[in-house]
Amino acid sequence: MLIVLMGLLACNGAPQTLKIGLVAPFEGLDRAMGYEALFAVKLALQERNAVGGIKGYQIELVALNDFNDPTEAQVQAKALLADPDVLGVVGHLSSATTMAAQPIYQAAGLAVCTPEDITITTTHEQTDLNFAKAYQKLSGFPPTPRAMLVYKATNILLNSIEKAMLINGNGKPSRLAVGSKE
Repeated sequence: MLIVLMGLLACNGAPQTLKIGLVAPFEGLDRAMGYEALFAVKLALQERNAVGGIKGYQIELVALNDFNDPTEAQVQAKALLADPDVLGVVGHLSSATTMAAQPIYQAAGLAVCTPEDITITTTHEQTDLNFAKAYQKLSGFPPTPRAMLVYKATNILLNSIEKAMLINGNGKPSRLAVGSKE
């Protein structure tokens, strides 16, 4: 009886999850850029998951290395598409890799939020200060402006997922629902 009860608790205890992707250079000359992005995304996910995730779903990260190379960016974009649970992607971190991967994401209806599309404003100084402290605690290094952009891009993507869930009646959204412009 105890074994059955433990098995039922184990089955019911696993949180439902959603996934987002990050594609950035984690090896080679540009690896520092990739790791600053990784810490920024991890911070955004930690903060969101700490308050219950998105409508009770915890958010997981799938991070892939594009070496900041356009050809590899296309390979990694296709790899993200192979996981049907990935609802959106943050990245890529250069114009060349973003332009190379964008048609692949667009054809699949996968939402993409690139740090290049984010504008930093000076009206949220306290939020920026809180981000800087939390980022440094997580990474051990002070954040760069790019890290702030990636953090903001991640939150924009998470908000898009949440909005798609509201439109979808709080059920798990599809890639197309997250990527729609409504």
